[in-house]
Amino acid sequence: MSNKTEITAEPGKQELFITREFDAPRELVFKANVDPDIYVKWCGPRDLTLTIHKWEPRLGGSYNLFLATASASLSRLSKRLLVRSRT
Repeated sequence: MSNKTEITAEPGKQELFITREFDAPRELVFKANVDPDIYVKWCGPRDLTLTIHKWEPRLGGSYNLFLATASASLSRLSKRLLVRSRT
């Protein structure tokens, strides 16, 4: 398995699809995306700290994340989720 990441964005649409294969059981990959304690450990660059202020990993839910360096706040990420299963 090459673990290649594929990103698809159609012009004129506000949708972005990110597809990646993981060499792990489906249940563990899902858990890593919905459990905030696990998510902060694997998401983002290793030299940044990810802090979750709001976490609703469900259809129609939303998130509010902050990325920071050791010396300053870097950026805030906030979105409404429209998660769809491809199974």
